[in-house]
Amino acid sequence: MNVTWSDLTEVQQQLLVRLNDGYPHEDSVGRSVDQICPELLATAGSMIVLGLVEEMPGWRDSLWLRLTEAGRRIEDGSAVG
Repeated sequence: MNVTWSDLTEVQQQLLVRLNDGYPHEDSVGRSVDQICPELLATAGSMIVLGLVEEMPGWRDSLWLRLTEAGRRIEDGSAVG
């Protein structure tokens, strides 16, 4: 199944925009979960299942979310399948 920007809910779209830190995937650290509002955090699980967002462990047991390469392509307007 190809996933496009228009397939996502408004909250899922907001999360993709919030996680786009402007760095290439290999340099991106994303956002700490404590920097993300509860509504966006609640939708992160569905985005992880879709392969658009990934969880990354951080220093002192912190948890970070960042876009996958597929998530970046959708945020840039490309379909992912």
